[in-house]
Parts: sequence; C-alpha cells; structure tokens
Amino acid sequence: MAHGPWGTVFESYCGSRAWLPADASAQGATLHVARAPGISRDLFHHTVLHAFVPLALVLHGHTLVHAACVAVGGRAFLFPGESRMGKSTLAAGFAARGLPVFSDDVVRVQVDAAGCVRVWPGYPGARLRGESFLLGASQRGQRPGRYGLPRFRVHTTPVVGVPAEGVEVAAVCFLGRSRTVAPSWARLSPMQAITPWVESCFLLSLPKPQRLRAAFERGSQLARSAPAWRVAYRRSSPHFATLCTRLVEAMEAIAASGTPHR
Repeated sequence: MAHGPWGTVFESYCGSRAWLPADASAQGATLHVARAPGISRDLFHHTVLHAFVPLALVLHGHTLVHAACVAVGGRAFLFPGESRMGKSTLAAGFAARGLPVFSDDVVRVQVDAAGCVRVWPGYPGARLRGESFLLGASQRGQRPGRYGLPRFRVHTTPVVGVPAEGVEVAAVCFLGRSRTVAPSWARLSPMQAITPWVESCFLLSLPKPQRLRAAFERGSQLARSAPAWRVAYRRSSPHFATLCTRLVEAMEAIAASGTPHR
C-alpha cells in the first residue's frame, strides 16, 4: 500500500491492485481494480470484497470490523475473531437455521448519536475452506485453496428491509478457544474490550502517523457503546449443531434480558 498526492494504491499478496484517487469523496468514491495475471475470478472477488473495499472505506472514515454478524430478535450480534476461528462456519450454521446473516467476515459499524453501535448487511454468502465439515463429500478435501484462502462460498439469503439507520447491536461476542465444546461466556468490561476491538478493526490503510490514535479512539468508543463478552469453546464438528443451538439460545436471552444465561 502506498499513499501519495494522486491517491492510494493497494496491492494484494496475489498481485492484484486497486487505486483510490485522492479526489474521491466518501459519497462518490470510485475504486479502480485490476486482476493480476493467473488469478481466478473467485479469488479476485475475494480480494476486492475482503480487502480492497474495506480498506478504501476506512480511508473515508468508516469503521470496518473483522467479524461475523447475525440478527436475532431484531437486534444484531457480532462475532469478531482472528482468521480460522470459525466465523464463516458460524455464519453458515446460523443461515441454515433461517437467521438473517449480515456478514461472515467484514461488517461496517457505526456509533450513533445516542451511543448505540449499529451495523448494516454486507454481501451475502459464507466462505468455507476445502476441509469444512459443512461441505458435501464431493466437495470436501484436505487441499487448501490458493494462498491458503477459503475455496467455496455457500449461499445465504440476502438480508432485506434493513432501515437506513442500520440495526442496533445487542452484544459483541469475541471468539476464543477453550478445552470444552460447550461455550463459556465471560463478561468484558469496557476497559477489557478495548484491545479485542482494536485487533478486530481494519486500520492498515490509514497512514502510520494516524493509526495509533485512530485505533485508540475507535476501540475505546466501541468498547463503551456495546456490551461485550468473551465466548470460548473447542471447535468440534460432531458438536457443531449443539453449539449453534446454544449460541442462538444465549443470543435470545441477551436480547430479552441482557445476559446469556436464562
């Protein structure tokens, strides 16, 4: 990535590039993209949707979070986590239960004037790696996708009817690892939530002199604006259906009473 008087140039690890002109406005920005030689259309789409577009939006002042997002009871729940924590798998599992999935990987968030965190749906679909147990036997395999990226995208129903002001976030559930398959819930204070918020935000497109200040400002604002939990469990394909059921029950309880425990 390079900043200059002509704008910002992004280059992905697979060689594809994007250019955001310096005179582009937040309301009418045009992102020029170019696919690298030998790169498939699917991989290029992945790069544009999961890297170039989020980074360009961040440059225009938006906040993008590396998280899955689902709506339960008319309110949204975020599941931020690092790569290979199972965000897309959770999104596919929630979609199979008929829940509106806003995103499996990247979510735009905003704190409104009342201090509530709001989100908007992104593009539909959930990406799965080749070894995912959610794939059929004819698709499944141990060979990873090119550059280690997910090889398959499963359909999720597009979310419609979302108001222009977005949907309020009921809770943020930071994913963690545990020795047990049953999910454990630990409430995070606003101070404890700052670091995981910062780790989940897209900030790399900002110039280095601005990055540290932006990280603290966005992390602290989000941490004090939405209830946060650490949700830890051991990933296990035989127990995945039960995991999804328990998570949905916990989200319903949070939407009703503010706690995941009925």
